[in-house]
Amino acid sequence: MIKVKVNLLDNKVPKVAEQLRPRAGQLVRKAAADITASAKNRAPVDTGNLRNSITWQRAGELTAIVNVGAEYGIYVEYGTRKMRAQPYLGPAVDEVLPELRAALRELVRV
Repeated sequence: MIKVKVNLLDNKVPKVAEQLRPRAGQLVRKAAADITASAKNRAPVDTGNLRNSITWQRAGELTAIVNVGAEYGIYVEYGTRKMRAQPYLGPAVDEVLPELRAALRELVRV
């Protein structure tokens, strides 16, 4: 029987993780801004209200929220029985999410 004993003398994992948080937060905020810009470009324009109502805000160190303020935004995105869907937010997320994932993978690869 072979036994191996490993002693961790200097655990730097918590310190490294704490150093990654600010950069990860920057990546999340960039993704939210990119999703917002893409959704605005994709949103159909009649009066411009829908496009102008798309915003994002920071909701925590690692959290951001993209918001559509126009109350009819959901109907435009998914359609109704009388109106076809004109997706703008979902495709924007689909466009930006792979970039965010890749950037986060690169960040933790350090």
